[in-house]
Amino acid sequence: MVQRAKDLLARKQHKFKIHIVTMSKDDAKEISDKLNNEGVSSMWLTSHQIQSEKEEIMKNWEERDEIAIVTTFTDGIDNALTEDVIIVRARYSVTSLMQALGRIRPARQQQDTATLHIFDTGYDPTNEAQDQDTINYMRAAQLIPAGEEKKAEVWYYNLFHIRGYRKLVDSDGCYRKKLLLSCGIESRNCGFCSSCKSQPLFAAATHANESVQNEHEERRYVIAMLEEMKSKCIVCSDNACDGRQCLPKTLADGRNIQDRVSNSCHKCFQFCPGNNYHVTTKCHAYFGIEPGKTQSSINRACPFCLLAFDKDIPADTAMNFHNQPGRCLYKARIRRVLLYHVCQKSDFGESARGVLLPCITNPSIWYKTMYKNLGDIMVEHEMMDNTEVE
Repeated sequence: MVQRAKDLLARKQHKFKIHIVTMSKDDAKEISDKLNNEGVSSMWLTSHQIQSEKEEIMKNWEERDEIAIVTTFTDGIDNALTEDVIIVRARYSVTSLMQALGRIRPARQQQDTATLHIFDTGYDPTNEAQDQDTINYMRAAQLIPAGEEKKAEVWYYNLFHIRGYRKLVDSDGCYRKKLLLSCGIESRNCGFCSSCKSQPLFAAATHANESVQNEHEERRYVIAMLEEMKSKCIVCSDNACDGRQCLPKTLADGRNIQDRVSNSCHKCFQFCPGNNYHVTTKCHAYFGIEPGKTQSSINRACPFCLLAFDKDIPADTAMNFHNQPGRCLYKARIRRVLLYHVCQKSDFGESARGVLLPCITNPSIWYKTMYKNLGDIMVEHEMMDNTEVE
């Protein structure tokens, strides 16, 4: 449980608080002490404290910056920043669980951030001998809805006894749906709780949503790196390098070539002795303007610098800056990133073609390849920095 609180603190970048609810005074103090020892600022509150202490702690919880509070009860303990409720051991009933959930106020009740975490241990403090007295009291006090008096025991055990809570947490199915059903409210599966996400259909939907989010993050990263690539080569961090000056001098077969720029094909970046291009019919990575034509056959990327033409690319790098030699802002720097892993080969551009052709025909593949290769380049930079430090 302490690790869960630490994970939440590490993962969330915005300001929030955690309300932890447990079943005993000893648990509350012990958990709070452990949280503080692990760097999660915490306070604790139980019903055993005198009223003045309770009021002072509740006031501090509302006004001070502690991340967590650990309590044995929930009524009246509010903080507008509470976004996570953690149940330790159990709750006394479904209504008690709802009270705990209520610590997350409406403004924070967002399905992508607010969460109820249950660390259930099977703990059961109830005294069955007192149940009938409680049921009789509920009847006498008219706490059972009119016309439902004969179902008093059902109401009691479903809503006000640990049996109802135990049924909720131990049975299969959507937790939100079961919680509402215990109050007589029909609903659909929420699709957000851990039970829903474990079902194949919901798991697939969750995975698809995460994939979309990851794709958006990858695109944002690549676009940010494009800004840097306008003024420098991202591989060598040199402003004077157009993407070719830092081509590796050692080939895959072990040969060492001092002048790679003059001895490399400008299309596939592979070793091309005595010239800077393969004969067009020989280089498999040729996607430029065909002889006798004025327009490239490529319409999803620039045939010179290989920038993808995509709606997310900023306007100042759009198509009108391309399709003419020498006008591309990125020179050979994008091509250098895309061909990062194959520029040492010697196969007349066949390996380069295998990388470039999917990229220039599908912007999504272009982004993924750029993202992966940029990541590999950054890792290599870190390794070089660590080597220099050592």
